[in-house]
Amino acid sequence: MPSKKPSSIFAAFQNLPDPRSHRNQSYNLFDIVTISILAVLCGADDWVSINLWGTCNEDWLRSCGICLSGIPSHDTLGRFFRFVDPYEFEKCFVHWTQSIAKAVKGIIAIDGKTLRGSCDKTREGKAIHILNAFSAENKLILGQLAVDEKSNEITAIPRLLEMLDIKGSVITIDAAGLSEKYRKRNPLSRRGLRLSPERKPRNFS
Repeated sequence: MPSKKPSSIFAAFQNLPDPRSHRNQSYNLFDIVTISILAVLCGADDWVSINLWGTCNEDWLRSCGICLSGIPSHDTLGRFFRFVDPYEFEKCFVHWTQSIAKAVKGIIAIDGKTLRGSCDKTREGKAIHILNAFSAENKLILGQLAVDEKSNEITAIPRLLEMLDIKGSVITIDAAGLSEKYRKRNPLSRRGLRLSPERKPRNFS
């Protein structure tokens, strides 16, 4: 059986809603999620390469109690992730990364970046903009949310922080998150968080 230790993928994803009907579950959710995460960490970047990674490492996976029913096909992987709730998956993934990083302390930087070369006709030529929560001490991205554009970072920041255990951490946000309008309706106040503008250091030279 897969490990149920707090840092295991099984523990983090055991509450992920399965979008499949019971009759269409030849492979359990844990197998699909586990080989997908491990394969991507090893460089896989599509469903075919994830399936190939799983096939090449099937003996080792079976020895760990994973994929005892075989390796899911690339079509099975694609169908599963097409219908899984991305927000629920993100919450589980963040839970897993935080369990690996253990107690996240120090500074957590909230910042958005536009992915270069991500323009797509299906999005009317718009590039993908990702909001990240980065743990400076652990050198680890704790969570991400895709937003339509940079102007939507403000509404996404509370959603991203809701996923994280930020007790005892210092949160840094760029100037957009400290606009007067945002500070007045501070949606983070219910978590005991207060927004304070960073003072720029003086030049004494």
